[in-house]
Amino acid sequence: MVGRMTINDSGTIASAFSFSSIPDRLPLVVRKQLVLGILCTVFLASCGGDGPVACSENYWDGELSACLPEGWIVVGRSTLKQRGISVPEEVVVTFESRTPSSGQYPRITVTKEFLRKDWEASNYSAQNVRTFAVLPGYEQLDKRELTVDGETVELHIFVLQPDPASPKQRFAQISTVHGEMGYTFTGMTPLSVNDRVSAEMELILTSVGFEEQSE
Repeated sequence: MVGRMTINDSGTIASAFSFSSIPDRLPLVVRKQLVLGILCTVFLASCGGDGPVACSENYWDGELSACLPEGWIVVGRSTLKQRGISVPEEVVVTFESRTPSSGQYPRITVTKEFLRKDWEASNYSAQNVRTFAVLPGYEQLDKRELTVDGETVELHIFVLQPDPASPKQRFAQISTVHGEMGYTFTGMTPLSVNDRVSAEMELILTSVGFEEQSE
């Protein structure tokens, strides 16, 4: 049975980072993703998992909905702050797997920004893809269309090195628009990731929406 999950402060962050070191001169969308890249670096021993990937918990916080597979938890803003991490206002919530992959906990972080002009969801998604395509070290792995609340956007999978002192990372990302807000959902894993982790992350990304999901 699929359970229901509301936002809470469960979960852990094993490292602290001050986001003030992200240069303000960078475009907002770039700053958001550099923040996410550094936030997601937590290393432990690697292990795997068995069984089909399926929805275990329906997340709903009154604004965002998502389907979380077994072993994924919600990390709230207050939990991040309790760990000594300065959290930018654009960060809404983070989903984290309890199972490390290649020594790193897979995470999906959700950010939002107020849009100063009207955007079609498809155009906003495409603009975010173009923003990353010009960054040094960028490599596109895959790009395909999906639907979020009836709007067509792109699932963008790429490689980038957000922190020069850390290895390249694999990202899976979608961006969309809801009302006057632009939302970006970014998953980050090690460059080499097993099929199960990829499937779990894509399950979450392809399930996001702005209405409460039925149990």
